[in-house]
Amino acid sequence: AWRKEHPADSVLLAPPPAGHELFEECLRSGVIGEDREGRPVVIDCIGRIPAAKLVSNFDEAAYMRHQIYNREALRLYSTANSRKRGKRIYKAVGVLDLAGLSLAHSDPKILSLLRAQNSAFGYNYPESVQGMIIVNTPWVFRSIWAIVKGWLHPVTAAKVRILGSDYHGALAEMGITLHSPKGIADRIEPWSHIAQRLMREGDGAELLRGYMPAEDEEQLARLARR
Repeated sequence: AWRKEHPADSVLLAPPPAGHELFEECLRSGVIGEDREGRPVVIDCIGRIPAAKLVSNFDEAAYMRHQIYNREALRLYSTANSRKRGKRIYKAVGVLDLAGLSLAHSDPKILSLLRAQNSAFGYNYPESVQGMIIVNTPWVFRSIWAIVKGWLHPVTAAKVRILGSDYHGALAEMGITLHSPKGIADRIEPWSHIAQRLMREGDGAELLRGYMPAEDEEQLARLARR
């Protein structure tokens, strides 16, 4: 019902929502690498959000519309990645970059948007996060984290790892390879570019149907013959 209401299943068949370029300017997000299992490493530059600009241009409905587009772009990327590697990869590693975080980001309007996203996505995109890494954490993060942590399911909260600015060694130990050696925020391809590129380069409709390993297809075929 939720996917039909928004509608998530067909959002990538149309151009990005109106104002998406501005949204991507406010919230830089995209794939920046992969872990040793081939799972995409996805960054959200939370600390670089111009808080006043975001809340003045996007109410909760608009914010969710753009975030749903981005999440569906990630699902499309994961399908293409699964086909490339020949195995099902449906989880991602999230990185929250808090460089630039300030008290402006504790604005109740900002927190309300983040809470709405966490509530909707936690329920409608279950088990899609392998782990969450928070980097470049300033002192103000402590007060914001005390609020945000309360929104998270205990299982999700247990997947969070908090690092400071010296995170490169920790990422390497976790088996994460970045696309750019200059750092996590150096080269981020926006989700709209990723989605449009994948839809243009391959069979977009086929990618939207998802990925099934050959052994699963064979098993279904055997069951159908019974």
